Amino acid sequence: MGDVLSMSLHLSWNAPICIDTPHRLLKVVRTPDEALAVMSHSWPDGARAPSYFSAKRACIAALCGNGSSHVARDKFVTACREAQIRFKLMPTLQ
Repeated sequence: MGDVLSMSLHLSWNAPICIDTPHRLLKVVRTPDEALAVMSHSWPDGARAPSYFSAKRACIAALCGNGSSHVARDKFVTACREAQIRFKLMPTLQ
C-alpha cells in the first residue's frame, strides 16, 4: 500500500496578495493552497517559467509541513512578476 500524504490547508499568510487574473478578475490570495489554485487554473498560457514551478513546489512543501509558507509566498510573488501578472501586496493582517 502507498504512503499517505498529510497536508495542512490551514496555513495563511499575514500579508495577502491581490492579483489581476488573465480574465480581468481581482483575486486575493491568502494561503499556499489558494496560490496553487491560481497557478493551476488562472495562470496565463505560456507563462510557466522556472519560477512558476518553484512556486508550486514551495506551496506544496508548505502544505505538507516540509517548507515555510513565507518562502512559498515569496516564490509566488516572484512567479507573478515573471509572468507579468499585476499584483499588489496587501497590508499585514494582525
